[in-house]
Amino acid sequence: MKILAVQNRMGIGDMIICFDNTWYSVISPEGCATILFRDSSRASEAADSMMVTARDLKKLGIADIILNEPDGGNHLNYDKAAEILKLSIIESIEKMNLLNADVRIQNRMEKFENMGRWIE
Repeated sequence: MKILAVQNRMGIGDMIICFDNTWYSVISPEGCATILFRDSSRASEAADSMMVTARDLKKLGIADIILNEPDGGNHLNYDKAAEILKLSIIESIEKMNLLNADVRIQNRMEKFENMGRWIE
């Protein structure tokens, strides 16, 4: 069983947990803008089209859980952020432990098959 807590990282797992202000991407908005528009100053436009926020990731079926950050953000209260994440990971592991390996594998395959938006 794999559970991944994401804070500006990439990974694959049965469950992806993000904080509110997480973004999840293989490239920075500046890098994307440079490739798409040949202009890194259009990073904001690229970021919007990349759909990399926690809410976007949830809508696209990538993120499973979005955690609220402590008041002011994780960077102002590391201990509280770690406690929030710890509790979520423990709860997620307990849920995953109720499933046998074959079910977890099937669930993961279905999740990855359904990720994103498909246009016919």
